[in-house]
Amino acid sequence: MLATKIIIEGITELYHHKKAIFKTLFIPILVIFILGILADKVSVSIPFIVALLIINTLFGAYIAIAMHRTILLAEVPVALKPRHFIVYIQCLLGMLIIFAPAIALHLIPYISLELGFIPSKAKDLVSDIGLALAVIFVSLAMTGYCLILPSVAIDKDLPFATTWEISKKHLVTLLICVAMVAIVTSIPEYLLRDLLGLNLIANLYSWLVFVVEIAILSVAYRTIVNPNCGTITPQVRG
Repeated sequence: MLATKIIIEGITELYHHKKAIFKTLFIPILVIFILGILADKVSVSIPFIVALLIINTLFGAYIAIAMHRTILLAEVPVALKPRHFIVYIQCLLGMLIIFAPAIALHLIPYISLELGFIPSKAKDLVSDIGLALAVIFVSLAMTGYCLILPSVAIDKDLPFATTWEISKKHLVTLLICVAMVAIVTSIPEYLLRDLLGLNLIANLYSWLVFVVEIAILSVAYRTIVNPNCGTITPQVRG
């Protein structure tokens, strides 16, 4: 199965590039971990949350771009330019706009309840139904457009329309490699954070898992778009 091959190869790539990845990511992940410690000790305010969100986004972009370039280009040391961050974050914002309908989908069961399409006896299920619809939509959208992220990280920009055309031919494979892996790996984080209250360990776990997910996405891009990580060939691999 192609998805299994991609996942195994992604984990293998981490091993092959372990020294380069460690050198590149050690300081960013250490800084993120320290920020997590500070977040647990200081009083939370809206400016602090906004600042933490921006810092996490920038560090996340740095880690993702560095990982993609290490795995796809074998670039050591990684040569990052401001353009990489700007284009990468632009693509993230573009994907957030695509995810926006998930909010409307989440509200559909509530509206249906008010209009009488859903019986009042089932009102306790409305929230779960709305969440399920939103998760399904986001999973499909993320699967359809995720390949744009490694492409911009290695200076091979893919338009959103082209990305969707490529991805929809491999939707099941990408759904497993991207959405299903993200869902499965989020379970231990939930147990650590919400059930055991181990927020710092949960934060560290989430970033380590993020590194694994980026490695898998890099291999998915290489396998599906172009094995040589160049421009898209006239006949995309099927």
